[in-house]
Amino acid sequence: MRTNIIFLAIIVFISAGYTIFTLHHDRPIFANTYQQKKISTAINENVPEFEYRALSGKKGKLSDHKGKVVLIHFWATWCTPCLVEFPLIIELSKKLEKDIVVLAISSDQQAAPIKRFIKKIDTKIPSNFIIIEDSEKHITYDMFQTMRLPETYILSPNLSINEKVIGARKAWESNETIDQLRSLLHTNN
Repeated sequence: MRTNIIFLAIIVFISAGYTIFTLHHDRPIFANTYQQKKISTAINENVPEFEYRALSGKKGKLSDHKGKVVLIHFWATWCTPCLVEFPLIIELSKKLEKDIVVLAISSDQQAAPIKRFIKKIDTKIPSNFIIIEDSEKHITYDMFQTMRLPETYILSPNLSINEKVIGARKAWESNETIDQLRSLLHTNN
C-alpha cells in the first residue's frame, strides 16, 4: 500500500512539474524545430514567399496572389473572437471576390474541428477564400510570430504589409473597409 502511495505521489509530482514547465514556454517542448525565415511585420515591408496546402488539398504559394489585395488571417476554432469574426470576413470576400484573396490560416491541431465549424456556419465559401491548416505552426508562429488570435495582415497587390490588425475587427463589411481595400488596388505599395 505504501509503495502505491509513493508511486502515485511521484506521478503527480512529475505531471505537475511538466505542466508548470510547459506553461512558461511558447511552444511545446517536443515541437518540430522547423526553421523558416521570420518576417519583419513593419508596414510597407514585403512578405517573403511561403507555400501552403489548403484544407481542400490544393497547394499554393503567396506569390500566386500577387496583383490582388491579400488578407492573411490567423484564426482557430478554439478562439471565440475568431469564430465571431470569421463569417464577417467570408462576407467581405464575397463582396470583393475579384479584388481580394483571403488566406485564412488556422492553427488548429487537426482538420476535423475546422471542417465541423465550416459546416456549422452553413455558408458558401467563395473561391477567393482559402482555408489553410497550419497545425505545425510553420506560418503562424515560425514565420509571422503570431501568438494571439485573431490577427490579420492586409497586403497590398505587391505583397507588402499595408496594415496589421490585432484582435477581432467588427467592421470588416463596412463601406470604409471596402473602400480601403479597393484603394489598395490602385497604389504601388
